[in-house]
Amino acid sequence: MRAILILLAIISVTTAAPFQWQLCPGSNHFQPSDVTLVPYPAIAGRYATIHITGTLDDAINGGAWTNILYQNDVAIQTTRGNTCTLVANCPCSCAAGHRTIENSFIIPSTVSGTVTGRLEANFDNIHISGGRLICITYTFQVL
Repeated sequence: MRAILILLAIISVTTAAPFQWQLCPGSNHFQPSDVTLVPYPAIAGRYATIHITGTLDDAINGGAWTNILYQNDVAIQTTRGNTCTLVANCPCSCAAGHRTIENSFIIPSTVSGTVTGRLEANFDNIHISGGRLICITYTFQVL
């Protein structure tokens, strides 16, 4: 029985739909070059982390982010935080340059199948108040 469960898990992982992402309409001060979700596919009841690598064109001194997960167009989870915690290894004041945004969240234990997320972050600095740092939508599979 255990061998069958392991085989089914392997088949599920190898047949999962690919992770997909796209920028929301409008301008962003962070231009992504690569976006990944780890682990992929995600596992219900466990943490997943979205990694967005790219270029930041202005300094960050503050702001707020929101990550909303949807299934069948229904919001199933919302997380929020301070933008100063979003850019890896770059606490505020975070200078422009090549950066990685990391956002970890727990996948609800009751979820399986296809999930869509929307991560939106705004930022403040001496030139901008409430400017859009980044907005992406992404689609992933949950086991």
